[in-house]
Amino acid sequence: MRHSFAGLAIPFFPWSTASGGLLPAVWGFKVAIHFAHRAMALVLGLAVAAFALAIWREREASVEMRAGASLLLGLFGLQILFGAYIIWSYRDPAITTGHVLVGALILATAFCLTWLAHRDAIEGRKQI
Repeated sequence: MRHSFAGLAIPFFPWSTASGGLLPAVWGFKVAIHFAHRAMALVLGLAVAAFALAIWREREASVEMRAGASLLLGLFGLQILFGAYIIWSYRDPAITTGHVLVGALILATAFCLTWLAHRDAIEGRKQI
């Protein structure tokens, strides 16, 4: 988004047009990048919610895994909120920086959850 200068290519949120349309009225490279960013956020949001739900339902999941799933879901919600405020504030630098920072925290949290789930295999320990 940032490097293609597509941050305000769709200047409305949550819709893509002023009249509430789902798809943008006019398409171009920047609009396509911005729309793909929103579509991917939707797909990832559903995946993160399903992942967290699967962890919460797993009886043998550790407290760390459950807490990590909750953190991941909360961070994703914050990421969506920051993304909306970027549009509503016309790319306020503080909000945009927060959006990037929360994205990095999501990546780190997902990495930690992956490590927790597979640490026995990663560290070469046998499961008991």
